[in-house]
Amino acid sequence: MKLAELTSSRVYLSFAWSSAVLVLVMLTGTVGYHLIGGPQYSWMDCFYMTFITVATIGYSEVVDLSHSPGGRLFTVCIAFLGIGTLTYMLSTVTAFILEGDINEAWRRKRMQNKIAKLKDHYIVCGIGRVCSNVAHELEMTGRHCVIVDPNLQHIESYLSRHPEQLYLHGDATDTTSCLPPASNARTGYLRWHRTTARI
Repeated sequence: MKLAELTSSRVYLSFAWSSAVLVLVMLTGTVGYHLIGGPQYSWMDCFYMTFITVATIGYSEVVDLSHSPGGRLFTVCIAFLGIGTLTYMLSTVTAFILEGDINEAWRRKRMQNKIAKLKDHYIVCGIGRVCSNVAHELEMTGRHCVIVDPNLQHIESYLSRHPEQLYLHGDATDTTSCLPPASNARTGYLRWHRTTARI
């Protein structure tokens, strides 16, 4: 399994568990306030009391706890659990976004450094059916090549079979703008058209 898939799975599980805990806190708070406040408060009042406690909105108490020390202690517990859970959920999502951006930038930089060190290599523009065969043939004969394609799905499909392949995600018709300057020490380009192949 790819690192990105493992990260996504971990974040999904963390978010799912924290969501379940938050739902449990809301249910517990609603039932608790209904028991503490008595039948004069509706279930909606108790739910709203729980919501403003967890969300730290700061509105006045819907359920009167002025004469209930136990009710105030219950509110402290609900606030602690609810706010903690919300904070964890937000931090998990934020970390996932930042981690994805950082990892992508790091992978791209490392790939560009490897490509910049290449000499006497080929650049395969586009990695469709024909160029996939060409890139594979170059690899089998010990000749380095870099694949360039604007379609990330095409690149990922090829990498699933050739994980060590050097690649760049970019416009295959403008390789000079997406390849590192040092990669100009190349043997040639290969670009496939429907009517002809250009090398």
